[in-house]
Amino acid sequence: MSDRSGIPVAEECISAFNQLRSGPEATRPKFIICQISDDKKSIVLEETSTEKDWDFFRMKLCEAADEDGDPAPRYAIYDMEYDIGSEGKQ
Repeated sequence: MSDRSGIPVAEECISAFNQLRSGPEATRPKFIICQISDDKKSIVLEETSTEKDWDFFRMKLCEAADEDGDPAPRYAIYDMEYDIGSEGKQ
C-alpha cells in the first residue's frame, strides 16, 4: 500500500463543516476559513462566523496574511442562499 499524500485536516475543520452543513440554524456558521498551520503539517481552523454579509466574508479572505504580512492562501466555505423561484430560498 502506498503512503498517503498531502497534509491532514484538523478535526476542528471537519467539525465546523459538519456544523455548517447540518447544525441547528441558530448556531450554524455562515462561513468557515481554514489555513495551513504555521509548521506546515496540517490544515487548521482559522475562523467561523455567523455573519451573513458576503462583503465581510470576502474582506476576511482578502486580508489573509502570513506572519510576515504577505498575502496567504486560505481554504474557505460559504453557505450561500439562493432563490429558486416558486420553491423559495434554499
